[in-house]
Order: sequence, then structure tokens, then C-alpha cells
Amino acid sequence: MRARLSDIGGLVPFVVLCVALMLPPSSGAEEDKRTHLDTFCHGEKDMRLYEGSTVDCVQEGHAIVVAYAPDWAKAIGRSLFYSAVTKLSPGILFIMRSDEDLVFSNRLYTPIREHDLRIKVWLRWEDE
Repeated sequence: MRARLSDIGGLVPFVVLCVALMLPPSSGAEEDKRTHLDTFCHGEKDMRLYEGSTVDCVQEGHAIVVAYAPDWAKAIGRSLFYSAVTKLSPGILFIMRSDEDLVFSNRLYTPIREHDLRIKVWLRWEDE
């Protein structure tokens, strides 16, 4: 049995969606993050670790993660992991886009304070 062109019409959007999901994100968020990193970090940028991950910035004795406010939990985990691997103090450059991100700032500081995590946090607004 041969497939007719009209039979595969519904398959095309599915294939396009699958290909789009496999591509790296092309949003401006990574470019914006890079801009913040370039203006903030005066030390080593994108330091590659033995297992393949990358520390965003190493300066002033800190292994620093650059993160947007909604990624607060991921930032804590990454900063602690990078600190353990590099033997440097953990740090987070925490980027907030609007006043609504203040809730994420509270979520970030709560476990740091409650568990005495000693993570240095630099707050930065998107428009800085």
C-alpha cells in the first residue's frame, strides 16, 4: 500500500515540532545572561570542569552561577556543586527582571538562611 501525500499531511507538523524541540533554545535569555556575565565577571568565565559542566564565573575566591530568578533552586544546587568541585566558595549572580521576581528572591534566601549555606548572592536587575 502506497502512502499518498494527503495521508502524511498530519505528520508534517509533528515532525517540525520534534525537530524544534531538539534544537538548542534560541531565545534572547542566553544572550542576556551572557551580557550580565560579561559586565559582572572580571575573572575567569566559562571554566570547564572535569565532568563536563561549566562554571559561569570564577572570581574573588567564588565559583559563581549566573541565574534568572525563576531558576533559584537550580542556582543553589549548581553553586554548591561547583563549590565542592572547585574548592571555592559558592556564589550566585541572581538576575531579576521585574518586581514579580521578588518572590523568587525570597525563595532563594530562605534555604540559604535556614541551612546556613554561606552562598554569596549578587542581586542584579535585568535593566542594569
